[in-house]
Amino acid sequence: MMYLDGKPPANQFLCRAYLCQGQLISSRSISTAEDLDKAVMYYLKAIEIAKDKSRYHFLVFNASLLYLQSVRRFLRPGQRRLLVSSLTQVLGALEEVQDPDHAWRAELMLHLVECLLDAGKQKEAAAVAKVTSDLIQAHKPELYPRLFSIQVRHNLVDVSEMLNDGNPKLLVMYKIQKLKHAVDVAEVKRDDADTLKEIFLLLTQSSEPKASVLQASSPPPDIHRSSAPPNIISESSGSSPPPFTQSISAPPSVLHSSPSSSCSSSVCLDDGSSIPLTDRAELLLDLAFLSLRLQQHQTASDCVKELRATDVTVRLRVPSQSASFLVLLSL
Repeated sequence: MMYLDGKPPANQFLCRAYLCQGQLISSRSISTAEDLDKAVMYYLKAIEIAKDKSRYHFLVFNASLLYLQSVRRFLRPGQRRLLVSSLTQVLGALEEVQDPDHAWRAELMLHLVECLLDAGKQKEAAAVAKVTSDLIQAHKPELYPRLFSIQVRHNLVDVSEMLNDGNPKLLVMYKIQKLKHAVDVAEVKRDDADTLKEIFLLLTQSSEPKASVLQASSPPPDIHRSSAPPNIISESSGSSPPPFTQSISAPPSVLHSSPSSSCSSSVCLDDGSSIPLTDRAELLLDLAFLSLRLQQHQTASDCVKELRATDVTVRLRVPSQSASFLVLLSL
C-alpha cells in the first residue's frame, strides 16, 4: 500500500502491484458485493494500464487468470449476476489486445453467458452466445457441446436446423437439457419416463457399428469383406477403448450429413452417424443422474450397466445431491 500511496508511474510494476493488492483482498473472506468490488477494482486497474502498451499485453492475460480465481466462488446461481460488468470488461480487454489463447477466452465467454442469464438479460445472453459460438467453431470446436447445452436449456438459439443435420450427440444433449429445464421449473410430465428411455436408446443404438446397415443396402462384395472404420468400436470386440479426450465431436457446421429417408423419431439420424465412446459415456452418466431426479431408477440402472460395459473412464462431476450420487453408485 505504501508503494501505491506514492503515486508511482503507470508501468508494469504498478500493474503487478495492483494484481498483488487484488490477491491480498481476495485471499480474505469475500462475502458481500462490496468485498467483491474492492478486489475486482485492482484487477481492472491493472488491465487498463497493461492493454495500452503492447509489451504489457501479457499482463492482461495474467490479470484475467487472477480475476477468475478471485471471483470463482460467485459463479453460482443467484450470484453470477454480480460479475456481469467486470467480466465484460475483462473479455473486452482480451479482445482488444487480441489474446491468442482462444480456449481461455471461450471459457470466460461461456461464464459471461451464464452470468447474463442469471441477471435476467436473455437477449444479451443470446447475443454473447452467438459470438461465443463463432469463436468456438473457428478455434475450439471441442467446447461446442457445452455451449449448445446452455443454448438449449435457456432457449437462446433455434436448434431445428442443427438437429436436422442428423448429429445424434446434439440430439441427445437437446433432449437431456430440455428435461433438466422441465425438472428445474417443476414442469415434469407423465411421458418423461418414455423420453428417458428414448434417450437411452439413442445412446446405445448410435454406438453400434454400421455392419447391419451395410448388409441391408447390398453393397459390392468387396465392401462386405472390409473391416469397420477405425473410429467405430464394436462392443463385442476385444479391442480396448481409445484414451479419454474431453470432447472430440465437431460442431454441426463442420458435420455435413444427409438425413435418412425413413426415421422412427421426429428427428432423423444418419446411417453413418455415431457418438464417440467417451462422449457416450459422459452422456450416459448425465442421463443416469437425470433419471434419478425423475425417480426413474430402472433407467438409471440401465445407464450404469451400459457404462460398466464400455469400460471407459470419464470425469465425474459429483452433483450437489450427494444422496442421489450414492444411490447411483449402488445400482
